[in-house]
Amino acid sequence: MTPERWQKVKEIFHSALQRQPAERSLFLSQACGDDESLRKEVESLIASHEKTGKFIDAPAYEAAAELLVDEKSELKSGQTIASYEIISFISRGGMGEVYLAQDKRLGRRVALKLLPVSFAKDADRLRRFEQEARAASALNHPNILTIFEIGKADSRHYIATEFIEGETLEQRIAVGPLKLGETLDVAEQSASALSAAHGAGIVHRDIKPGNIMIRRDGIVKVLDFGLAKLAQTQSSRSDPDDSTRALVKTCSGVVMGTVAYMSPEQARGLALDARTDIWSLGVVIYQMLTSSAPFSGPTSSDTLVSILEREPRSLNTFSPEIPEALEWIVTKSLTKDCDDRYQTAREMLTDLRRLKQRLSVAAELERTVAPQPAESSDAERATSADAAVIASSRPRSKRRLIWATLLVAMVALASAIIWKGMAYWFNHAAQTPVVVLMDSPVPDRVYDPETRKNGGTNADDITDILRDLPIVIEKENTSPLWHREDQILREKPSLIVIHRSCFADATVGFDPQSTAMQVADKKLESFLGYASLGNPTTKFLTYTRRSGDQAAWVSDLEKRFPQLQDRLIAVTVPGGAERATFRDAETRNMLRQQVKSILGLP
Repeated sequence: MTPERWQKVKEIFHSALQRQPAERSLFLSQACGDDESLRKEVESLIASHEKTGKFIDAPAYEAAAELLVDEKSELKSGQTIASYEIISFISRGGMGEVYLAQDKRLGRRVALKLLPVSFAKDADRLRRFEQEARAASALNHPNILTIFEIGKADSRHYIATEFIEGETLEQRIAVGPLKLGETLDVAEQSASALSAAHGAGIVHRDIKPGNIMIRRDGIVKVLDFGLAKLAQTQSSRSDPDDSTRALVKTCSGVVMGTVAYMSPEQARGLALDARTDIWSLGVVIYQMLTSSAPFSGPTSSDTLVSILEREPRSLNTFSPEIPEALEWIVTKSLTKDCDDRYQTAREMLTDLRRLKQRLSVAAELERTVAPQPAESSDAERATSADAAVIASSRPRSKRRLIWATLLVAMVALASAIIWKGMAYWFNHAAQTPVVVLMDSPVPDRVYDPETRKNGGTNADDITDILRDLPIVIEKENTSPLWHREDQILREKPSLIVIHRSCFADATVGFDPQSTAMQVADKKLESFLGYASLGNPTTKFLTYTRRSGDQAAWVSDLEKRFPQLQDRLIAVTVPGGAERATFRDAETRNMLRQQVKSILGLP
């Protein structure tokens, strides 16, 4: 490090200390700009200061300078570190240098990462790193880079891992957007790796295309598990016997990770859990599909503002070929409130696998029903010519052929009628339709005052209206945090009756024009798109007491979600916000007839 560089680091460091911890993230983004290396150097000093509490003392200050001086000289081919012989230099990053090496004991090629000398200065940090690295290696997951050994030789700490022949996802995205199938493959394998890691108590915290490699055979490897937490410390020293499953906490106000892939809570320097990796993977999927980041800006601080305050551009505007279900998965991953996000990587993985399966089945069906071009060989043409000669010379045979053709057609028609009748019997007589009623139990969302007074819901009133019909009724209480889409789909409902305000925030009064209601509407629309794709036979009936053009709303949704065509009906319960009720005879009859018509009941 040059003296000028060190002077700049010191100036930014001192300025950061003069600010409150919560304000440091934004300050560092402005002061360091796009110089990620500079930012990491300053953050390392802040972390050490928070840890020791006496960083500004002269001895500690000098020690800190040593922490930032990395050995930049590359090792030469033929040099050895422990039992590893250097073959060639691969790359250098913030966490050290990486070499291709030969393991002389086992005769295999490895990637050898030499860690900065600075880590030898902090025994607690090094101990935690070793614990996490061992935990990552113990996962033994096909999509996680395998760690062979952690050791020290000639005062150099090193990590020996499997050597991956392929390219990083970052290199692949630089060429252009990935195809849909390729995107889903990478996303599924990455989510599988995260699910395994989170199950072992490890949060990656730096998921990005540069940390995902694609082997030549298509296998994905997530890199640097544990390494992303290597530069993080705790404000208090933990017991040496703490489990490696314990998550390492970042010092308050210190932000770790790559800005464009940070979750909102990560950007604020808050405590993190596995959901931050889910956000980052959502960003990666978005970037695979579009070759652009969902949150960006000319500087790091602009990017942070975008992450915290703005919504990404819809994927459908990039390409209409992107399935709505995939946009739903990405949107759910990039929800700013982590409580509304996927709660586990396993949930996200399940949705990705289900989407892949549906697309695969759809593609297979398309191939199966695609008309094949008629081709006739010379022999077939000759046979046809011969048949024509014979037919012209034998009128009786021609008449027999006509009668035979008619007979075959009549038999085929009769068979089709019988088959359709049997199919109708099996689908309608043998199975009782399932009707799901989705509604919020919040009192001020209940239309009828008497029902509200008795603690009931709109769904209770609708149940009374439909009680004598030959259907099975299931009720689903909803809220802004509701995420039971898959459970609903597993019930295979014939009809879902939905209150348009079922996802509204209970703490906000009923106001159709409010931002809260618009957010609730957006979630409802996303659910309709997702559920209509997940179960192509389910129909939907929405009801509301709001004034407005319901037909226009339905038409707009059908354009956005073509699979909803002729499957969605929206009705307005008369009476407005003050007098709407399901106890009115006309309203009861209207709803009952709608349900019977949709289900084809007599």
